[in-house]
Amino acid sequence: MSKEIETLKTALGECRRLQAADPQFQPLRSIEAQLQYLIGIAERSITDRSRLNEIILGVYAAREFETRDMDFANRLYEVEEIVDWMREGRL
Repeated sequence: MSKEIETLKTALGECRRLQAADPQFQPLRSIEAQLQYLIGIAERSITDRSRLNEIILGVYAAREFETRDMDFANRLYEVEEIVDWMREGRL
């Protein structure tokens, strides 16, 4: 497994852990859907990259998690870097 896929899957696991504690928190549902999409692209099971410009994980990190869970916010920032590489076609 590539480092990038591992990072995406780790972020998804952390998201699901947080969802278990607060299942109604809408940003976590959106984050989960975005991460699943990104994993699909990274694993090449999804070929449509048109939604990459809709990924807003960095925004969620800044607005929702920097004061709540800085570790998760940092993980989302790492994922945002991977998204940039995907947008550039490097991944």
